[in-house]
Amino acid sequence: MGYLGFNEMKTDKKTKQFYITNIASGDILGYIVFFPQWRKYVLVSDERQKVIYDTKCLLEIVEFLNKINQERQEELKKEKGEKDVKI
Repeated sequence: MGYLGFNEMKTDKKTKQFYITNIASGDILGYIVFFPQWRKYVLVSDERQKVIYDTKCLLEIVEFLNKINQERQEELKKEKGEKDVKI
């Protein structure tokens, strides 16, 4: 079991958005949003929190970003009917 929770936010935007919580305290640590300039999901820190990550937390974030970026790429392939869509 990890230290972080990834919770999808309810939004009417085309791309999904998530907030990251500390499972133990429930504090919101940051947000995962789609960054169109890079065409990828990225982590945006919550400016109100002093956030400290160790290697396990960073790995959890990387694994989650890889997962949702892959899902987004597959969605685009289905929408455009293309074999290889890069995001």
